[in-house]
Amino acid sequence: MTPIINRHATEAAATGHTAALVHTHGLHRAARCAMLAGRLDTLRVLLSQGANVHHRALRDTAALGHTEVISFLLDKFPHLTPTRHTTFMAAVRNSDLDTCRVLVKRGSANVAADSHAALHEAIEQDHHELVDFILLNCPPGTARQHELVMRPAIRNDVAMIQILLEHGANTADAFYELASLDHRYELMPVLLPHIDYSAKRTAGAMSYAFYCAVRNEDVRLCNMLLEHGVPTELIEGGISSLTPVPAARGNKELLELLLAHGANPNGALRLAAQFGQCHILRMLLERGVRDTDGDAMRSAARHGQLNAAQLLANCAPGFNATDALLAAIEYGATTEGTPADNLATIEFLLARGGNATEVLWRHLIWARAPVVAMLLDAGADPNKPSGPMGSGLEVAVSYQHADTVLMLLAQGGDPDANGGEARTRARYIAESVDLETDVALERARQIVAMLDRRVSEEPQLPAVLSIMDRRER
Repeated sequence: MTPIINRHATEAAATGHTAALVHTHGLHRAARCAMLAGRLDTLRVLLSQGANVHHRALRDTAALGHTEVISFLLDKFPHLTPTRHTTFMAAVRNSDLDTCRVLVKRGSANVAADSHAALHEAIEQDHHELVDFILLNCPPGTARQHELVMRPAIRNDVAMIQILLEHGANTADAFYELASLDHRYELMPVLLPHIDYSAKRTAGAMSYAFYCAVRNEDVRLCNMLLEHGVPTELIEGGISSLTPVPAARGNKELLELLLAHGANPNGALRLAAQFGQCHILRMLLERGVRDTDGDAMRSAARHGQLNAAQLLANCAPGFNATDALLAAIEYGATTEGTPADNLATIEFLLARGGNATEVLWRHLIWARAPVVAMLLDAGADPNKPSGPMGSGLEVAVSYQHADTVLMLLAQGGDPDANGGEARTRARYIAESVDLETDVALERARQIVAMLDRRVSEEPQLPAVLSIMDRRER
């Protein structure tokens, strides 16, 4: 921090009025004023009269950039040597390269004590010549070198980084920090040739950088890293674990790059199907990838991706349509209402041989009316036990879906089938003391009455009428 000097003293020192300066401030303070004013001639006169110099005055003079005064004092007063490192820091803060040269020349051993902080200061000031000078004449060692690269890398200062690299700075840790930032492409050709993959931490940092580049869909950076031999085997799961990212987002270029470097495409098939990325599916299918376990088809069906399901079905004519149908029905049942895309997928899978009866009982846990109607239209048998909970009618009774029970009865549901299990369940629930509300009790009694009547006359439920109308058409 530059000291505040009395205005009259400054004027006296600057004009060389030595006598006035000594008279008003005394001999020693007059010498300090002359130093801060940069008046070497006045300082010589005062020193010849017996004035002394304090080391703090030397530091403040360096902060003001009076190189000639600094050089003269260091020659005349060797006892000032132990404090030269603080003086050096003051010169660096002032971006005074000439004063730094003088200080290093007269006592580099002491200057080195503050070289790391000085180097950081010079980098912050973006003073290329000063950084080069410090690294050449008083290198700070290897501690925290990645911090030196980090600041200019964030500023995209290629010239500064080149200076640091020429003096042996480590780039790997800086690359690790930069991986999650917006990548500076001008830096990549500068940084990458200096990476030493033999160190475990370095290799890990570069692998993480590649992982981030894939997550950010940064094809250009991925190319650069792969060209420089980034150790992708250190990524958890290997390079194959990254293929779902471009597959899900539809980035064909990035996926092709990963596959060209040995990635297994099987993991990408399911994600492409789930997100309906048909151009990715076509590419993978053309490469010979097949949905051997039906996982991709189930994923497409579960998320209502009709086009993806059709593509997969065309490449695997013998796929398990019932298994995929079950996945599609579960998705439609667990949402608020059934999406139109999902209904279209269900209709497609039924047309391709999906067993409506086998999945009816599972959907009746949720009982979405449009899906129930589609299954009944496809020939689902409400009386046939097809799961651990029994037939479709028995499941609807168990979950107290009164409207669905009425629909099933209208389509041939028989309360006396399977030993009258549906009727037994309905009466048990109606007589249960666990029913929490009067509404639940009334619903249970209505279901019992429905089963007892066995739908003696045509029901007037709109959902059922819609089924009958569709069948007549």
